[in-house]
Amino acid sequence: MASLAVVLCLTIGAVAQQEPIKIGVVQALTGPLSLNGIDGLRGAEMAVRSINRAGGVLGRPLELVVEDNKGEVAAAIAAAERMVYVHKVPVVIETNFSFLINAVHEVYWQAGVPFVCAGTSPVLTQHGNPYLFRIRHNDKLTAQAAVKYAVENMGAKRLAIVHVIDDFGHGARDALINAMRSLYGIEPVAVVGLPLDIKDATGPVMEIAAAKPDVVFVWAHAAQGALFFRTRYELGYTNIPVIGSVVVAAPATLELAGREALEGCMFVGDFALDAPKVSLFNNWYYELYGETILSEVGMAVYDAVCLVAKAIEKAGTTDPQAIRDALIGIEMEGVLRTYYVRSDGETAFELTIGQIKNGKSSFISIVRFPRDIKF
Repeated sequence: MASLAVVLCLTIGAVAQQEPIKIGVVQALTGPLSLNGIDGLRGAEMAVRSINRAGGVLGRPLELVVEDNKGEVAAAIAAAERMVYVHKVPVVIETNFSFLINAVHEVYWQAGVPFVCAGTSPVLTQHGNPYLFRIRHNDKLTAQAAVKYAVENMGAKRLAIVHVIDDFGHGARDALINAMRSLYGIEPVAVVGLPLDIKDATGPVMEIAAAKPDVVFVWAHAAQGALFFRTRYELGYTNIPVIGSVVVAAPATLELAGREALEGCMFVGDFALDAPKVSLFNNWYYELYGETILSEVGMAVYDAVCLVAKAIEKAGTTDPQAIRDALIGIEMEGVLRTYYVRSDGETAFELTIGQIKNGKSSFISIVRFPRDIKF
């Protein structure tokens, strides 16, 4: 698979027999959020394999230092502190869960250690943390793209929102409402929250159905989203069109909910499974781990490690401040998209619109925003 590594990552000079450059990786490897965390760690492993086979960074191999945040705030803070004060890594790839990133970002700020995260909540880059970089899109962009598609392409007038109850879900909810108001002057007909520990989605599904929306936007993680979609299917409300976050396209959601429960649902997010580079990545992932990609997180973390490697090469050193400064201005073609790193930590300005067809996420179009867009 060496040729695939070259396609998906960057080529840097030959690896000498020198001390490895250590990169921290913090993911939810145990607990209820571990599907995404395991996917993320695998993506990091694949990136390191790619980069080391292609020559390493500054003539040195990369090596991962891994911590488990367990999907919990206290464990996430402890893991971040171990990264900067015990392991003393120069850069960290953090989780994709926005509520955990909100909890740990000050640890890296105070230590002066740059970190790349995959959370999409708009609030993350509003902290003003100069060491925070986001490898995925800001949900303000996702919200605009979703609302515009519903109104202009589907003729929707009555819009409802389902969101997971955490920082990610609250950020998405607010972004969707703001997009409705600013673009079209409309209010949602229903806004329904899904607790992280939800066991029965009958109530939320019935509440949405009672509002009689033309389209319902669903922003959740795989477990909560799958339960909502499965319940929607079992109660016979598949006539209500869905535009969701990338959770709709996540293989883990498809597996948990069942293909029939997601058939026809649309999404705005990172990828469609039939995109060429995603398909290549998925094939390689299967060869290594014996299953298909679990979510967008593995690919996002893969891209994050490649971005960090590029910054270290550009900086010519493993000094954390130099890596932070070198990240700004990098343009890189990754698995999920082409990235451009701004000084405010935003890097992603392309979104995929797709639909579940025959149990697979299928590409419809790309939405591109200007790189200088203001949030």
